[in-house]
Amino acid sequence: MLLVDDNRTDALIIREVLKSSGFELEIRTVSDGAAALECLNDFIPALILLDLNLPKISGLEVLREIRQRDPLAGVPVVIVTSSNSARDRQAAREFNAAAYFCKPDNLAEFMSLAGIVGGILGAAAEGETS
Repeated sequence: MLLVDDNRTDALIIREVLKSSGFELEIRTVSDGAAALECLNDFIPALILLDLNLPKISGLEVLREIRQRDPLAGVPVVIVTSSNSARDRQAAREFNAAAYFCKPDNLAEFMSLAGIVGGILGAAAEGETS
């Protein structure tokens, strides 16, 4: 899994939420859009968790690039952002984001991200076996 978030606290919370929910995933973390694209040159993750408000290259630009790269085009991307903008949501849909998760203010609500991730990874695993 690739986690792209420039907020260290949010990245730590996301990692802990996934770990405490029983996911045993290798999670690579980068803090800007340019680093994400560089990482994806030699790594095809099962899932990408992508913030929109990133330094260097925005999350939407990263998502656009992912969808244009053959080996990455089908990788599920979950937008994990503080933006609740209708424009950002629409852009995420246009680039086939698997889900859009607004970062909540408390840890209990953050735990629902684990359900989203589990659903996506479960559906991907079912698709591989059928």
